[in-house]
Amino acid sequence: MYLPHPQSPTGANAFVIRGEGSPAELIERAKQALWEISPTMPVYHEATLADLVGASVRDRSFLLAILAGFAVMALGLAAAGIFGLMSNRIGDRTREIGVRMAFGAGRHQVLGMVLRQGTALAVLGIGVGALTSVGLTRLLASRLYRVAPLDPATFGVAALVLLATALLASWYPAWRASTIDPIRALGSD
Repeated sequence: MYLPHPQSPTGANAFVIRGEGSPAELIERAKQALWEISPTMPVYHEATLADLVGASVRDRSFLLAILAGFAVMALGLAAAGIFGLMSNRIGDRTREIGVRMAFGAGRHQVLGMVLRQGTALAVLGIGVGALTSVGLTRLLASRLYRVAPLDPATFGVAALVLLATALLASWYPAWRASTIDPIRALGSD
């Protein structure tokens, strides 16, 4: 349908075309058809629907990319914090671990003990974070796209990523604790 601009002044005129073939061919055929009707009609800002949708979500995509970057940095800071905490705890408990090993605790037992402690801290943190997230979902519900505010898969994946990060951050301090020499640990005072 063609309406002259004076009859329907909308501020902008646009055609939406649907057809077979590549978008570039469709745009070119549409321009040729318009120029057959009016050779002086200007045609500008040709775009595919995918381009228009992409432009409409570009700002949101940029903000989500920034948010993802901050999330990765937060995950790195959490890993560094857990690593530092576990390293400090191992340093404070060197004598105790040395006594355990002197009385027969094996490397795998010490490794498991330290990893269980790191996992317990991570599970506690994940639980508190999940409860807080459930409480705050109402604030973010309008910003979510194709995800329910209380999506169990999203919460599950986030918890698994955090747990894996905590285990990785706890691994080196646990390994270091399992290599403590009982003689040096007991004679360190």
